[in-house]
Amino acid sequence: MMDNRDKRPKFGKRSIKGKGFYIALAVCLTCIGAAAFTTFQSIKEFSNIERDLSTENKIPEKFQGSAKKNLVPKTEKDQNDSKQTDTQPTKVKEAPKKEDSESANAVPAKQSDAKKSTAGDEDVAYPLSGKEVSKSFSSDKPVFSETFGDWRTHDGTDFKAEQNEKVKSVANGKVTKVLDDDMSGGVIEMEHKGKDAIITTYRGVKNKMVELGQNVKLGQEIGEVGKFPSESDDETHLHIEMKRGSKFIDPMEILKKAS
Repeated sequence: MMDNRDKRPKFGKRSIKGKGFYIALAVCLTCIGAAAFTTFQSIKEFSNIERDLSTENKIPEKFQGSAKKNLVPKTEKDQNDSKQTDTQPTKVKEAPKKEDSESANAVPAKQSDAKKSTAGDEDVAYPLSGKEVSKSFSSDKPVFSETFGDWRTHDGTDFKAEQNEKVKSVANGKVTKVLDDDMSGGVIEMEHKGKDAIITTYRGVKNKMVELGQNVKLGQEIGEVGKFPSESDDETHLHIEMKRGSKFIDPMEILKKAS
């Protein structure tokens, strides 16, 4: 009796190896096919997207000029300026207030004709009730002296006056000299503080009412008109001198605008 196992086909190692090769080849081809299909689909989708974008961005010819301007990318500065313009509130011009309108149309007040001058920073006034000058200041041009009978400079201003008439301070100041002199009679010197630091000297004053170091106010009585020996042949007058520093100045330069 013959064994049936001897009739079964025999498969060797070579047969197994052959089948494995074909299986691996089939798997590889399947993978390659899948990859090719995927790539093709991706390319197709990309082409569709690009075509859609091209269609959307297409600008009609009649609007191309203005569209190109708007398509130019803005710089950071332009963007900031645009933001500021958008956020800045619009200013509404207010109607002028009634008070401002009245102020603009107001007529300046007329200044007083009797305007005071200044000695430095101080107000000044005439030393007598009258303002008539009998002999003017002349520091560089000699004038004839009736008393001495010669020509000499006149370093002050003479104001026509009455004997015993009250003499007043021309400005606020401080008395720096009070004396009697054979040539000048009674003398009062006063310093007026200010940017010009003017010094005023009164000559021919009697019955003096101030003393050395006293502070005197504008218009305050300081004495009476007496005699001025150096000009005794002239009519009765008050002689006043003014200095700016060490230099004589014309008193009328200061007093001409006084009230």
